[in-house]
Amino acid sequence: PIGLLFLDDGVFQLLTGQQAPALQQKDLCANLQALPLFGVEALFACARSLALRGLDEAGLNLPVEVLDVEQIRCLIGRYDQVMTL
Repeated sequence: PIGLLFLDDGVFQLLTGQQAPALQQKDLCANLQALPLFGVEALFACARSLALRGLDEAGLNLPVEVLDVEQIRCLIGRYDQVMTL
């Protein structure tokens, strides 16, 4: 199974109501919702990253499992390959 973990400022990609065109950015909402079509079965977000940015699960566009640092270590340890973008 493929999982996607959102860390640091990457958690902003999960927010609802983004107005990316106003910032001359591409709206990734449709791309994120299509992830299951590409084999991404689970979405995760770093609890610390959310907290440092004043965000919580209620304001997110997609259902994610929020993980603490130790849970993230365990998650990464379960995979044979890890990519960072």
